[in-house]
Amino acid sequence: MSFIKKNNLRFRLSSVHNFIYEGEQNILKDQINNDIDLLNKLNTDYGQLDQAKWEESYSILKQEFFNEMKGVKHVAILLTGGMDSRIGASLLNEYSLKNKKIKVTAFTWGSANSRDVVYSKRICETFKWDFVHVELTLKTFMNSVDLSIKSEASISPLHFHGVGTISSQLKEISVDKIIAGSYGDSFGRGEYSGNHIKNAPKIVDLSYSKWSPLFSKAEKNELENAIYNQFKLSDISNPDLINEMSFQYCYMGMMLSPIFDCFKPFAPVYQIMTSDSFRYHMLKHKREIRTDDFYFHILKNMNPNLSNVPWARTGVSFGSTSDNSSDKYSSVYYEYPSFMRSLFSSKIIMNLQNVNFLTKVYYYMLFSFWSFFETKKVTFFDEFFSILFVLSELSKENNDFTITKDHLKVTNPLTPFIYIIVKWLKEKL
Repeated sequence: MSFIKKNNLRFRLSSVHNFIYEGEQNILKDQINNDIDLLNKLNTDYGQLDQAKWEESYSILKQEFFNEMKGVKHVAILLTGGMDSRIGASLLNEYSLKNKKIKVTAFTWGSANSRDVVYSKRICETFKWDFVHVELTLKTFMNSVDLSIKSEASISPLHFHGVGTISSQLKEISVDKIIAGSYGDSFGRGEYSGNHIKNAPKIVDLSYSKWSPLFSKAEKNELENAIYNQFKLSDISNPDLINEMSFQYCYMGMMLSPIFDCFKPFAPVYQIMTSDSFRYHMLKHKREIRTDDFYFHILKNMNPNLSNVPWARTGVSFGSTSDNSSDKYSSVYYEYPSFMRSLFSSKIIMNLQNVNFLTKVYYYMLFSFWSFFETKKVTFFDEFFSILFVLSELSKENNDFTITKDHLKVTNPLTPFIYIIVKWLKEKL
């Protein structure tokens, strides 16, 4: 039994990260119990160290990685232009220098002219690895929709990227291990969804968006109590530790990590920076010193040349304060907003069963508004309508997913329209 009722569709529609669903994903209680010894130590040690011992962190990370690679002959690495996968690439390169028979195939996804793809290719050229590029087309997005349906709407199609296509390609080659770096930002430098943990709001405040037409303070409080009570049942009381581990378990563990289950038939997935020893070492440092300095140190020790490959987020070298850049590549590697507007139809609103006419009219207007104000970057309502679409498809086969007037009760009628216009104007101006 999940800590939130399984079929409460309203929660799933109103939460950006959709981490409350009990499908084939791990529930919060299981993850806490799995980490109970680590959490008990961190309950008093979390955020206590003043000095960042980067030399020690590098040694722990290297040992963790080398232990995982034992016996591996062919490894696939998921590579982007970000810093997380770059740390994994540097570790893999260092390991391969000592184990020259290991074969490396790197997979990246996105538009050919995007920073993520261009910079990933440069990294592969530096290390002389095989490079596989997956273009994110309408067809691959439709495949992501299918995967979202299989997850029973617990994960938005927007988060699968090229996973389905990569899976089909992994069938053609034999690999022993798949490396991912999803946890790099969070454990390495304390960043969650673009917010540093020192300044990050509670996960329910970040995830349960006030811009949703479904937003309800009472429901948000119910969700918050459900999460925090799970920690209290295990005698975890440090509020800062609870907040960070809520991000780890609810966002990373229940929403992002299950995406990689698609790879399970082909090889085990190894997420770097996830060993107990490394997590304990990083989390016992004060949050204020878990910053970009960690990545600077790691790259300096492992492969200084990679520091010259620009960072996909900015188009300049990591840590550079210069605003001048000759980078001509796109920072957006997808066309999801455009794909959704061509794939989704307003029929998902008008064909809803057991929803009164006025509510249908409201969502039809909101859908039309969203369709007109198309943005390049994914917004809250891109995710909202993607989940609504998936739920509408599920409801055709399963009555458990039927959406009713109670699920689509409108509480904030004007704010969604304001949000959509503001997001559109920010890109245009």
